Amino acid sequence: MACKVKKAKAGVHLGLQIFWNGLRSWETTRLEDTSENRDFLEAQAKIISREIKHGTFDYLKHFPDGNKAHLFRREAPRPPTPETVKSYCDKWIGRRANQVRPQQVKCEKSYFRKHLLPAQVAGQELGDMYLAALAVHHLQQLQDSSERSGSAIRLTRPPA
Repeated sequence: MACKVKKAKAGVHLGLQIFWNGLRSWETTRLEDTSENRDFLEAQAKIISREIKHGTFDYLKHFPDGNKAHLFRREAPRPPTPETVKSYCDKWIGRRANQVRPQQVKCEKSYFRKHLLPAQVAGQELGDMYLAALAVHHLQQLQDSSERSGSAIRLTRPPA
């Protein structure tokens, strides 16, 4: 049997000893060792053993606060924190520091700060826009406005 009723070593309470998926778990109850409580837990043990045998056992269903519950809980996925163009540029520049000369990093940082991030796109500064909200038409608008102003932001590579 994959689940057995046992008396706790330290006292008068009963518990369930479970062998499942290579795990051994001891789940103590607050039930005293009486014939009525033992019969009740024996019935529980039979149900659990049957579920283990048929592959339908759900540990958290039977023991939501059990000793091994942390192994089976799944944390709810956290929603991603919205990232702005400015925060992304800061991270990107930080990574570039290990890839190119310091002077190149200084030039790129200056260009972003003076030209790219304050550029007006869709009525707001590009640096304050969320990356997830950016669309191709925003980038086209950015390029068109930069050509008009003479700062010439190039979003495509020039032909070789």
